[in-house]
Amino acid sequence: MNKKTRNPELLILSDLHGLYNNSWIPLYVKALKNEFEISVYDTCKLAEIEPNITSKEKRHQAFINGGIGKAVDNLRKHKHHLPFIVGFSIGGTIAWKAVQLGMSHKALFAISATRLRYEHSKPSSPLSLYFGENDPFKPTQQWYSALEVIPRIIEGSHEFYRHKEAQRQIVSDLLKEKAALS
Repeated sequence: MNKKTRNPELLILSDLHGLYNNSWIPLYVKALKNEFEISVYDTCKLAEIEPNITSKEKRHQAFINGGIGKAVDNLRKHKHHLPFIVGFSIGGTIAWKAVQLGMSHKALFAISATRLRYEHSKPSSPLSLYFGENDPFKPTQQWYSALEVIPRIIEGSHEFYRHKEAQRQIVSDLLKEKAALS
């Protein structure tokens, strides 16, 4: 009897907009669903941000003023080991911090996680960083050198990951990483 090989787990963490009225995360899920067992987490819920806080600026402040830490703690309570993690914007920062605190994983993809520019060490596992070439908040070349990382710079600004061209590139790279680690 042949036993079906189970696909590895993939955790997708949303950006600061969460999952409400979100049309782009389902495109990633659709493109990856045959290769991974996918869980999608709303970073706003992980951070315990009130649903009535809807402005981008107020959500950003809620994450900065304790929400990131709450999200990291809540993520670590729910998930202890994940082979693959993809975090968008604040989701990438949350994933990075969770991994730095010992959350086991095989590979981390941090997409447009510009708050990483404040980090001084990196995870020891395979790491893929993506930033928009026109994002004024992406880390500096000195930061990349200090942490010994080579980012992928994608055409566009901060939310480049919402566009189909970027999605195709990120999905392709994730599948290559999966194959390399199998």
